[in-house]
Amino acid sequence: MKYMTLSDLGYDSFFEVGKTENGFADYLIARVISEHKESYRVAGEGGEFTGRITGKQMFEAKNRSDYPAVGDWVAISKADEENVVIHGVLPRKTVFSKKYSNKQDTQIIASNVDTVFVVESVNQDYSLNRLERYFVLADKGGIQPVVLLSKTDLISKEEINQKKAEIRNRFGGVEILLVSTLSTTGMEELIGFMEKGKTYCLIGSSGVGKSSIINALLGNDHIKTGGIDAISGKGRHTTTGREMYFLSNGHPL
Repeated sequence: MKYMTLSDLGYDSFFEVGKTENGFADYLIARVISEHKESYRVAGEGGEFTGRITGKQMFEAKNRSDYPAVGDWVAISKADEENVVIHGVLPRKTVFSKKYSNKQDTQIIASNVDTVFVVESVNQDYSLNRLERYFVLADKGGIQPVVLLSKTDLISKEEINQKKAEIRNRFGGVEILLVSTLSTTGMEELIGFMEKGKTYCLIGSSGVGKSSIINALLGNDHIKTGGIDAISGKGRHTTTGREMYFLSNGHPL
């Protein structure tokens, strides 16, 4: 896929200043869209490439957060038509991260995100405490949280209004959007909420419908979905990694 400009990918003056101040003025710039064991997939004005960091970066890295993460802007040089060398990471504007279990190191879930959609299913797994934990992470990283209530076809309108009231009573004027990928209710409103040049992230526990929402936004079955367990009423876990997608209107997700 070829992108017209870096601004289509979310590049702005903040990153341009960081590029110059960190000695990357002579390099090309690309954005990390997926992370793999020993490589990264990056997107820039020339399309998508496979990128690898230098030995110098690995040697100088003090912890996991010193490595590129999905959403990062990186300075690159072309190795050939399909591969690039990643020379460094530009300063991050925002970071959605959490601590590894029983470790001091930080796991970056996504960087340079403007809005995080906290996906919470309205079925049996609904939890205000979980929403609060995600809100704390978003606030710490400087990211605007928006509640995305999923699978709204499973309960009545009265029950939906009750859940919205519970959320507002606890968290104040947080934005709440409603979606059902089964009935497609709310999908147009979700797309309309997104602004050009902004980057969005979906976060939520297993089975809340993140894969189905991404597929509905992309207009295809890009990600495998697991459906609903007939006994528990909970969604089956399918998403396992972090990846950036680009919607038909150009919004990075």
